[in-house]
Parts: sequence; structure tokens; C-alpha cells
Amino acid sequence: MKLKEIQVPLNIDPGATMPEIKADENKLEVSFDLLDSDNRGRLYFKSVLQFTFGYPNEEAISGHRYYKLGLLPFKFVEVQDSEVISNIIKANRVHPNHKDEQFKEWKHFVFPFHDTTLEVVAKFYEFE
Repeated sequence: MKLKEIQVPLNIDPGATMPEIKADENKLEVSFDLLDSDNRGRLYFKSVLQFTFGYPNEEAISGHRYYKLGLLPFKFVEVQDSEVISNIIKANRVHPNHKDEQFKEWKHFVFPFHDTTLEVVAKFYEFE
């Protein structure tokens, strides 16, 4: 596994991010406070397969399984050769129409904020 950093085109407030999420079966939106602005930044994921939102916070990021790979707070990354996607593929092999190649477009993203960490398996993302 390897982390590939993705540039965040917004100036996120590191002291009070206050991320909020909205999700349905196919998409996820996370909004967060921006530094020196009354506006909120937004990150959209489309074609979402799975997500988690919670622990660890910034103070406990060194306990995250990707910390040794370089994961740091406010560093948005793609996990290449993700074990999460590998586990999804293995679990899905019980499906009668399963094909491993059906999962080749899925990507695993991790975005640690101040008080929480977001992990998403999706095909696309975009910032606003």
C-alpha cells in the first residue's frame, strides 16, 4: 500500500473544521469550515461504495493504520493498493455474478480532519 496525496484547493480551518456529511446510496457530501471565511468548503464523492466517519481525531492520528505510510491531519490522500478494496472484492466473491474487474474503478480516499477522519471508497470526487 502507498498513499498518494491529493491537493486540497481550499484553505481549511485547522482549528475548527466542523465537518458535516450528507449521504445516500450513491453520493456523499462533506462540508467544512474555511479559514477566514463565512463560507464552507465542500467535497463531493460520487459512486460511493462505502464510507466511515469518526475516529481517530488529530491527537490520535498516530494510531491510524496509515500513519506509518505518511497520513497526517488535513492531508487528503488516495490509498493505492488498498486492503479495504481488496477485502470488499473478497467478500463480494460470494455473489453469483462477481468479477474482480468490476471493482477496478473504485478508489479509497482518506481525509483526517481535526476531530474526525473520513474514509470513502468511491469512483469520483470534486471540491467546491
